[in-house]
Parts: sequence; C-alpha cells; structure tokens
Amino acid sequence: MNRMNMHNKPRADAKLKNLPPERQNEIIEFGRTHSIDATVGWLRAGGVSSSRAAVSKFLQWRRERSTLNQDRQMAELIIRLVRGAVPSLTEQQALSLRDSILKALVIQHEDLGAFLGLGKGIAPH
Repeated sequence: MNRMNMHNKPRADAKLKNLPPERQNEIIEFGRTHSIDATVGWLRAGGVSSSRAAVSKFLQWRRERSTLNQDRQMAELIIRLVRGAVPSLTEQQALSLRDSILKALVIQHEDLGAFLGLGKGIAPH
C-alpha cells in the first residue's frame, strides 16, 4: 500500500475506513492482540461484515498512517530545532530539509511506494 494515498478520501465501498474514528480505533486495538480471522469474527458479531483481506488491508493502512504521522512529527521537530540553531534558514531550505528527512524516514521503514511519491513532490502534510 502506498502511504502517500492515506490522506485521500476512502472509497465509498471501504466499509472499515468509513467507520467512525472511535470504531476504527476499537478495531485496531482488537486486531493488535487477535488474529485476522478472530478480528473478522469479532466484527461480524458486532454487525460489520468484512472479508479477511479487507481487515488485513485496513490494519496495514492504519499502521502505515500512524507511522507516517510519527515521521511527519519527527521531521517537524527536527526543523524547529534546526531553525533555532540556524536562524538564517530560509523557508525553502526548511522545506527541502523536511522533505529529505521524510525521505530518509520512509526509506528506514522500507516503503518504496511512499519514497517514490515523495520524489514526485507528493510530500504528506
């Protein structure tokens, strides 16, 4: 899954992604300590029918989304620290540095799709 597409509106048929955030969080919490099959059964018992593949993709999407948010926060923290040490840093230099930091973090997470998206100027915000 390409992490750059995480901020796009979910498709209308993406049942799990269209659930309220609170319900999505419950699914994530349950999925952390249970198998995919158990999570599918738990969802069905709660009135949400979903396939094994859909649950697996949803859990992966949320993990990637969480990682991307952490990466973005880290990059912004580094930029604030650098601006404090180098007051002459221009906005363009700060954006370029932020993009480089994000690329390095994406490479660290071995997400080729996200890296290629960053290279096309599709930096997450």
